[in-house]
Amino acid sequence: MGYLSKKYPLSTEKISPRSVVYIVDDPLLLFWYKFIHPNTSSIIYQGKENTFSALIRPKLEAYFGYCFERICKAGLPYIYNKENVISPFEIGSFWDKHMQIDVVGIRQDRWIDLCECKWGPNIALKKTAVELMKKCENYPNRKNFTIRPRIFVRQIRKNSVLPDHVSIHTLEDLYTMHNI
Repeated sequence: MGYLSKKYPLSTEKISPRSVVYIVDDPLLLFWYKFIHPNTSSIIYQGKENTFSALIRPKLEAYFGYCFERICKAGLPYIYNKENVISPFEIGSFWDKHMQIDVVGIRQDRWIDLCECKWGPNIALKKTAVELMKKCENYPNRKNFTIRPRIFVRQIRKNSVLPDHVSIHTLEDLYTMHNI
C-alpha cells in the first residue's frame, strides 16, 4: 500500500541481504509515529503547546533534514534531465559499518553520483566537500565507474566559498528544475 518500503544500500557491488532496512515511506505516518504517538500522554496531560515546545520543536530540524533527503532523491532525475543524461539510472542511498551516503545515483553509462544533503542554515561547504570526497574514496567501486560528488543544501550563504570539484544544488534549484 506504499506505507512501508524495504531498502538496500545502492552499489554496483553485491550487497548482503542482511543490510536491508524497512522504513515508513508515508510522510504523514512517519510524522505521526515520530512525534504524535510517543508524546500522546504529554499532549493529553501537559497540553499541545507545551508538548510542542518541549518535545517536538527540538526534533523538527532533524525531521526536516530527512524530508530534504527525500526531495533530493526525487530531484536527481530532474538534474539528469537538465544535464541531458539519457542513460538509465537507479537512485537510492548507501550505508555500511563505516559511512552513510544520503543519495546515490548509479547510471548505466558508468557514472555514479554520490550526494550529501545538508538542511541546516549554516553549512560549511568546504568541510562538507572534504567529508564527501573521503566518502567517494571509500565507496565500493570495483568496476571503476566515474564518481561525481554533489552537495544539496537548503541555500548558499552569501560569501560562501564554493568547492571547485563538487556540484552544489540548492532547494530553489530543485524547485526550478521541477517546474521546467
